Amino acid sequence: MRILALLVVTCGLTASGSAQLLLNNQLYYTVHVQGLTAPTSFEFLSDSVMIVLEKNSGKAKVVTNGVYTGDALDLAVANEGEMGLLGIVKDPQFSSNNFVYLFYSQSDVDGGAWIDDRLVRYTWNGSTLSSPSTLYILGPTAQFPVGDIYHHGGYLRIGPDQKIYLQRGDMLRWNCFETNWTPNVTGVAGCIFRLNLDGSAPSDNPFFANADPNIKRMYLYGFRNGYGMSWDRSTGNLWFTENGPQVYDEINIARPGMNSGWRKIMGPDDRNAAYPNNNNMAWNANQLIYLPGAQYFDPVFSYLNPIGMAGFGFFSSTRFLETASVFDNAVLGCTNTNKIYMLPVRSDRMGVDASGPLADLVADSGAEADLWALGTSFGAITDAKIGPDGYMYLCNWSGGRIYKVKPKADAVFPYDVQRVRGLITGGNLEASLEYPDNNRLQLRPGIVFTTGQAPILLECFGTSPFPAPAGLDFVIEASATSPAIDMIVELYNFNTGAYVTAQTIDLTTTDTKYTIAVPGTPSHFVQVGTNEMRARVSMRATGPVFAYPWTGSIDMLHWTSDIP
Repeated sequence: MRILALLVVTCGLTASGSAQLLLNNQLYYTVHVQGLTAPTSFEFLSDSVMIVLEKNSGKAKVVTNGVYTGDALDLAVANEGEMGLLGIVKDPQFSSNNFVYLFYSQSDVDGGAWIDDRLVRYTWNGSTLSSPSTLYILGPTAQFPVGDIYHHGGYLRIGPDQKIYLQRGDMLRWNCFETNWTPNVTGVAGCIFRLNLDGSAPSDNPFFANADPNIKRMYLYGFRNGYGMSWDRSTGNLWFTENGPQVYDEINIARPGMNSGWRKIMGPDDRNAAYPNNNNMAWNANQLIYLPGAQYFDPVFSYLNPIGMAGFGFFSSTRFLETASVFDNAVLGCTNTNKIYMLPVRSDRMGVDASGPLADLVADSGAEADLWALGTSFGAITDAKIGPDGYMYLCNWSGGRIYKVKPKADAVFPYDVQRVRGLITGGNLEASLEYPDNNRLQLRPGIVFTTGQAPILLECFGTSPFPAPAGLDFVIEASATSPAIDMIVELYNFNTGAYVTAQTIDLTTTDTKYTIAVPGTPSHFVQVGTNEMRARVSMRATGPVFAYPWTGSIDMLHWTSDIP
């Protein structure tokens, strides 16, 4: 399926003529920025500044607090078909080096003849991207001297290993080993590259022993084309989308050295898909071309009728903690149906949680695909990621917009937690409190000077997204190493200027989640003007304990502020 080239036909009119609708009543959306032309990817450089790439103009546009404020860069790009300004990602040390990486199709003039595709590092100076340094060029080769206008890929991500991952479409270079067709011909395409930050090949890449410098850089191959990659925060696994031809779009979990099967196999191997691009033959995984160490894996989910999968990301932010149907599940954009989808992820995070008609891990019809529909009339979504504010941002290619998706029950993690009393014996005051992941903050009693003082006391400060929420709760997951330990939660009432005891809890030795409603009008617990919220959490023994010192543990805490 040729994706970007068909967008105007498949979804342009619908995207501009129909209102977007989220089908999950726990979410809502706003338009963060509009007026863009064919945006492909975006990256946040700060809490307020993002760079948005326009495919055809070659412009990297600066958006500040949702308003276009100028061009960081204007490149001459070949833009026919799926060429253009395609991918952007910032350096993991961006706060100190200001590096930003772009991937684009070079030309002498916008819309001119293709020269090559290249990965280039720039330096952000606060308003523009300058000081280009070319890191990797993917251009004409001896076997493939002409560049096709389709399947350039171009999506960029940096992994938790601080390596650059680059989705590279097959460029229609079908007669090469990367497309499982000709063993001794290298296409320099149809793969996902894994690169050091200088563009070189990491020595732990699966094919680093190969003499070919391009093969050294490959992480996986047998890849047709795609516009979606994201890491699962829980496992560190890389999930990626792959666009099929007449049949089978795929969602995959990447493995080092993976052969994804194209062009002999699309969809699960046992489906024996036959289509024009594989000569209408039912190939098996043992008939693929394998580099030493390579291995085939089935997709974790497929769509028999291609939906034009594109942007892909996880609702992994703590903002969505109280949105059970959403948190840590995946969002999938597409270009053929105008819809966005939400894929439920298994508890072991190694696939999708499918049942009923989808238990075979294939959506065999539009009706089956719609079982996981999250929204309609969203147009072609080509990028999806969590922003620095914790909300999900979606790039709408066909409508020239960036959408922001938010939970109606917004879980607000404290911006500051202060230890007043108690000694920390495990975890810390930041990451240990954010997710319910058993990475607990553990404290034992500290010194007190009066019997009225609790030997463990934390003070928490947060910011409500709403000045007058419809509801406001304080959520905490806690336990103690002994019975007879009380936890007291106090919330600050800005109307009276004093803390109010919201609940006293007799802790158990097993982590338990407590949801505590504010004792009164929610807006009284939100400071006028700043939207600040305050809470105190204390622990004390109320009787004999098993052993001293006892320990109190907190696995998670946050406020939940409901949209008015």
